[in-house]
Amino acid sequence: LLTGNEFAGVRTRRFAYAERRHGAIELYDLRRDPDELRNVADDRRYSRVRTRLAERLDSLRDCAGRDCRPEAG
Repeated sequence: LLTGNEFAGVRTRRFAYAERRHGAIELYDLRRDPDELRNVADDRRYSRVRTRLAERLDSLRDCAGRDCRPEAG
């Protein structure tokens, strides 16, 4: 979980996802766009990824401690 005054987000090895305070959504495919220059949040090909990362972010918003970390392996 990444947070700041203006956004909250999650990052995986492949994707970076952020929700901005003013409502904008950002999604970057880090494999194809490591410099995060092309926001693919509105690209239908990424709709499942966007949904999955939004759900993950929601689950982490009030999370604390070990329950917030995925199991290794």
